[in-house]
Amino acid sequence: MLPIFYFHGADSTHETAENFVANLTAEGRTVVALSFCEKKCSLRSILLQIPEAIAAVREAVTNNSVFDDGYMFIGHSQGGPISRGVIEEMDDHKVKRYISLAGLQNGQFIGPDKVEVSIANDAPFLAKLVPDTMFNYSAYGPEDYYGNMQKEFFIYAIENPDAQYSYSQFNVNRYPQFGAFSTSNFFLPVYNNVNPCLLGDDKCVYDQHRRKSNFLRLEEAHFFASPADNRIMPWQSSIFGRYSEVDTIEEIETKFMNLTVVNMKETLEYTSDTFGLRTLDERGGLFIHEVANITHRCWRGDDGDCLWQPVYNDHLVASKMKVIILLTLLSCVFALAHLASAASDLPVIFFHGVFSTYEAGDNFVANLTAEGRTVVSLSFCDGTCSTASLLTQVPKAVETVREVVANNSVFDDGYIFIAHSQGGPIARAVIEEMDDHKVKRFISLAGLQNGQFIGPDKVEVSIANNAVFLTMLVPETMFNYSAYGPEDYYGKMQKDFIVYSIENPDSQYSYSQFSVNRWPQFGAFSTGNFFLPVYNNVNPCLPGNDQCIYDQHRRKSNFLRLEEAHFFASPADDVIMPWQSCIFGRYSEVDTLEEIESKYANFTVVNMEETLEYTADTFGLQTLDKRGGLFIHEVENVTHSCWAGDDDGCLWQTVYDQHLYPVLV
Repeated sequence: MLPIFYFHGADSTHETAENFVANLTAEGRTVVALSFCEKKCSLRSILLQIPEAIAAVREAVTNNSVFDDGYMFIGHSQGGPISRGVIEEMDDHKVKRYISLAGLQNGQFIGPDKVEVSIANDAPFLAKLVPDTMFNYSAYGPEDYYGNMQKEFFIYAIENPDAQYSYSQFNVNRYPQFGAFSTSNFFLPVYNNVNPCLLGDDKCVYDQHRRKSNFLRLEEAHFFASPADNRIMPWQSSIFGRYSEVDTIEEIETKFMNLTVVNMKETLEYTSDTFGLRTLDERGGLFIHEVANITHRCWRGDDGDCLWQPVYNDHLVASKMKVIILLTLLSCVFALAHLASAASDLPVIFFHGVFSTYEAGDNFVANLTAEGRTVVSLSFCDGTCSTASLLTQVPKAVETVREVVANNSVFDDGYIFIAHSQGGPIARAVIEEMDDHKVKRFISLAGLQNGQFIGPDKVEVSIANNAVFLTMLVPETMFNYSAYGPEDYYGKMQKDFIVYSIENPDSQYSYSQFSVNRWPQFGAFSTGNFFLPVYNNVNPCLPGNDQCIYDQHRRKSNFLRLEEAHFFASPADDVIMPWQSCIFGRYSEVDTLEEIESKYANFTVVNMEETLEYTADTFGLQTLDKRGGLFIHEVENVTHSCWAGDDDGCLWQTVYDQHLYPVLV
């Protein structure tokens, strides 16, 4: 049985967990009611409380084997967002199940539907939350509760940013003007992952991905709320609802009566999957519990006519038992699914590489259709068309996939993508762009997933083999590869091509060579290449560009709908440079474009697990890996073309039988 940590609410102590302790320890469960910040201390800034909470959790689990297999968090009231903050911040947490009881997960705001209740009940409570030397709630009369008091508290918070480090009331105030809220509240936007990252602030972007990854390590999250809760406003905040937005701060007062409640599935946090709510939901791990007639305090003890034990028995234990049964059933389902996979009949969609056609998929078609499988080899951009910008090819590919699956029931239960060479990044981009995809398994064969760059370890091979090939990729009227001699391959040619790309941004819409060029100076690459940084989700979003942030979260969410992704690469591949790009490796970075030439000989290969894409989980690689769905295949002696057909002594059927067929069934 999983042990439990309990987080109390504001102006409370660990003793509010006594009912849980009594009931659960009677079953032999371990329950730790945290006491890191009680009574007046619990009114302090949550920004200060979270590090203390993390320290307390770590202290409890250290050298105690009862916690080795994981544990549960229960958070009540303010303990809800604090415990979620701990989950997102604590890279080494082992929280399996998270239960939030009337936790103000989307903050607090006195809106029009609860204003009368607040006037009647809240004045003494509000005055306790913030000293009147900072913000004097007692100076406001009943008429001011209709927007004026809320607006002025908001303005005070904006004008006094240090207030965020003083009292928790400033952290949980979810005022309904998004622009100012997202930048002036230092707590809630951060843990909802809607805080804008300034251009070049890689740490901010890294932390957003890290927090989301930590949240998605939960197996389940249960959020409880009740319309009878007159403390959390709106009560739907406990299940991630909020009030509608206004355009200006002034309208918080002038349009106060127009504010309505927006439910979770309509919020940016859910639709853009900013910190993982939607992904958890789609995985079947998000549980929303709306329970009638439960007052705010009754989730942890008797409160007037509301008795805690029936709440516990009818909703908390009942939910717990359902979860235990569900986990048992899921174990059976997964076992059956594993057995069923031995006879998988998912249809297959094949993406060819540059200068190829749909006929490059013929071997797969022949082998798999012989088993009764459906195989479609795509022809949206064959031959010389395949040298066109990937920015123009991806929309064509999405359209073609939709045409293939439309009104064809064989694709209803999902399908497999197989992609070779340049088809690899195209297919991944289709997965990330296509909100309605049903790709269950993605197989990338020598796909240049992290782009292409002629580095020092392959420069001699490139000099010998690539001169003619490079001139076929880009016309010499744009960039004349043939003007460069062998000595220029040691950094000068690469640098000049990059400078041309930066100085001629329209080239990104011309040829695929510009789309896949992964030059090793991150700052310029992240802004100067319009394709690869976008689908690796390392493109910087300018302040206020909510669409950019939305698209990053959307792409990651779409990638994480994969059940499995298999990336194949071989050291014998002399086309993809470095060959580790096929498994998300890349060359090390330099500080300036000039150093691409002057420090060329110093470049070394950085493996996937050391890249920003993986460590910051920018588009979901690390999450998929931790879920057990990421498979990296390094195979000796397979040339680039041999993944699709026989090539100079390398026999495709052998490669297929030994390496590819096992991941197709």
